Amino acid sequence: MNLRIPDILRPANLLPLGLKAAAIVIMAAIAGLLFNLVNPRAIPYFSSKPYDVIVSCPQEEKAPGIKRITGRELNEMRVAGVIIVDSRPVSEYLQGHIPGAISLPYDPLACPDPKIVEMMKGGEQVVVVYGGTSPDEGVALAQLLHHQGVPMVAHLEGGFPAWVQAGMTVKKGESR
Repeated sequence: MNLRIPDILRPANLLPLGLKAAAIVIMAAIAGLLFNLVNPRAIPYFSSKPYDVIVSCPQEEKAPGIKRITGRELNEMRVAGVIIVDSRPVSEYLQGHIPGAISLPYDPLACPDPKIVEMMKGGEQVVVVYGGTSPDEGVALAQLLHHQGVPMVAHLEGGFPAWVQAGMTVKKGESR
């Protein structure tokens, strides 16, 4: 069986065809860039900030300060009842977390689940937030919950690594 190659696909014709396609792509890119220059809702070419997205979460002004607590203090508080919040990614939470902790991963580009925040606002319990190897995520989530009106927020100093280092109990898998 002898197949005939169309003339357009012969090697001698492919180079001019490729050049024409490249020229069309380049002209379309230039047209898009020029349109972006005159468009009032233009997309910036370069950004000086790490994020151009600003997430505005609801805030309540009358909230107390955030208290820092140690792992030993948290262990004692667990007996009296406390809400413990793990701000690390879910994958880290599943590898090990403080028993009874709720997984509420901190995302700088999103607000925490409003249902969970409302539950924390209505309770009389202290909410203790902790992070992972970068405890800043725990501090940031504690501040966010504080600004959203959670009445009693504390932060576990040193985060989860400090808890483990102090020899405290760790649970693996899901808690609640």
